Amino acid sequence: MKTGEYGLYELPSSCKATKHFRFGNHPIRMAELAREYGVVSLMEVSRDREAVKAEARRLNSSLTGERSP
Repeated sequence: MKTGEYGLYELPSSCKATKHFRFGNHPIRMAELAREYGVVSLMEVSRDREAVKAEARRLNSSLTGERSP
């Protein structure tokens, strides 16, 4: 099984995206988000995809007032 690195990214506050925090394969996803939104901030890099995914979900939920599972 190949292990990679996964990043947690924050989009600019000015963007109208429904999910302000994103995750994905680092650095590929960061480049994709930068092309789409112009600027993106790297918050975390980890080899644990599920942990990064859960953190993105938790952060997005905190913005909308929803409870994360």
